[in-house]
Amino acid sequence: MVVETELVAALQLLATAWPFSGGSMLALEGRDVIVEPRFESNADQVLDELSTRLGQSRVITATTISFESGSTYRSPPLTTASTIASAAMTTYPIRKVLDYHQHAWLAYYRRRDNDRAAWCLDLYKVQELLTKIFGNKDAAKRALGISKKDKDWSEFGRVLNHNDLRHAEVTGVAPQVPRDTIDGLYAMAKTWVAAYLKSCGLPVV
Repeated sequence: MVVETELVAALQLLATAWPFSGGSMLALEGRDVIVEPRFESNADQVLDELSTRLGQSRVITATTISFESGSTYRSPPLTTASTIASAAMTTYPIRKVLDYHQHAWLAYYRRRDNDRAAWCLDLYKVQELLTKIFGNKDAAKRALGISKKDKDWSEFGRVLNHNDLRHAEVTGVAPQVPRDTIDGLYAMAKTWVAAYLKSCGLPVV
């Protein structure tokens, strides 16, 4: 049981690092297996009997289609993800910013949380934590390579604050925000997290 717990924890940590390692977002799925006595279906037998009564017969055909699909990574994600995950184990801010990013993505795109506002709270914490890590907003923007002309940082906060998304947990109702706007927020957050990881000397793909 201890080994299983440690393995799950390791996989969850790797999942948070995966999108910054050349892979896509990685969601771990849980599965409960229930063992029950085996029963065989008699559906085919019943169908044949009903068809015979109606004077019909069942016809089954099969065909084969050749299909090939190929894909590749820019680089092996596991090597980079392991390096980032190792840093997260020893550096708390890295671990937290990865957790916030992953939880926000799961809450919105995979609906892992029943609280419809959970995604925006975790997403806001990404920006908030980065600000605290570097001391203040201006220092964070400099460290992350965000120019003064770049409006993304202020736009990020404006969208979340203007729609009162961060306080939706009080009312239990999350305002409706266009999907493309939310996609943009996630893209900004991912870019900033990647820049932060690079500033820590970590390889980011």
